[in-house]
Amino acid sequence: MNKVNPLFIGISLTLILNTYVFGHGDEAHEDAKPLPQIASTSSETLPSDLSLLQRAFIPKEDQFKNHLTTFLTSETERPRYEILPAKVIASPNGYAQIHVAQASRVVADPAYPMPNTGDKVEANQVIAVVEPLVTSLDITDKRTELYKIEGEIAELEREVKRLITLGDFSPRVKLEDAKTNLERAKKQKQQILKTGLGRELIKTPITGIVSDAHILPGQVIPVGQYLAEIVNPSSLRIEAYTYDYALAGQIKEASLRSPEDLSQLLTLSLIGLSPRVGDNDQARHILFSLNESSPSLMIGMFVDVIASLPSLNKKITVPKKALFKTGQNYSVFTLEEPELVIARPVQVGVFFEDRVEILEGLKVGERVIEDIMSLAKTLKKEDSL
Repeated sequence: MNKVNPLFIGISLTLILNTYVFGHGDEAHEDAKPLPQIASTSSETLPSDLSLLQRAFIPKEDQFKNHLTTFLTSETERPRYEILPAKVIASPNGYAQIHVAQASRVVADPAYPMPNTGDKVEANQVIAVVEPLVTSLDITDKRTELYKIEGEIAELEREVKRLITLGDFSPRVKLEDAKTNLERAKKQKQQILKTGLGRELIKTPITGIVSDAHILPGQVIPVGQYLAEIVNPSSLRIEAYTYDYALAGQIKEASLRSPEDLSQLLTLSLIGLSPRVGDNDQARHILFSLNESSPSLMIGMFVDVIASLPSLNKKITVPKKALFKTGQNYSVFTLEEPELVIARPVQVGVFFEDRVEILEGLKVGERVIEDIMSLAKTLKKEDSL
């Protein structure tokens, strides 16, 4: 019996095993698929503009380094209030429409320059010169009336002179009556010249700003159309409306929310409550005066009046520095997980002191970033790396 060399057996087994292993490795390489990559947002890819930030992962180390602190939302007692629709109207003492007594034509007069819309004018300032529009027949009638009154004036002047010459020989009452009739006749003459045959100087009754003007040389101003509108911006009124008739008597304080900046409140003083409802809107009207002037307010503008009531209710409030504004929208940034920051749109209520009420968008117990400047600083530093 032939014996097999052990060395030959060992070499054969080695070759067989190597062939199997290499073949299996090639098959595994051909069939293998790449593992899916998990999407992650690192602090190096965060936008430095907070308006672009929706969600981001910020490592704890970066949070501590940039003092990114948070607070838990809670409810506090706040005065109950109602937001009433309102409109800016003119004050009776700070508004004037200038009309002509009869149809007239504007005349250019270098001595009296015509103001433009937006110009400031003083009380009793001449802003226009007009000539009444009259027909040839009207002119004839006016001249006849003028000649008649001039004749009366001449007779009365002679009568007054005669009575003065007589002195104590004439009754004193006759002299007084003659003087009175003479003054009346002179005023009547001036009225005829002013309204029918002469130019009229149009003056402003108040000091203010020309808000609307229809003053052009040669322009005809009919009766009923105003020549100019004068407004004193420092004496505006706010007229609010409510359909809760009992609410008007409960108003404790009121403020106006600035149309340009919701965080700015202008204090109001209650002037009076209308004893009736409007014919068109069936609302009760409440009139307020402004305690401070605001250049952004204009007559006819719709605004919100915040009326404080005696009762209290609970509201979530946050610091103003936690609020981010984009246009007319507001948002805060919450820490949903230890390293996950999410932008949360919110609806704001009343701004007071250094805080603001949150009406919608947050719940009690949520963790909110306290200062958006710290967040912006964190993003800016990481963006520069």
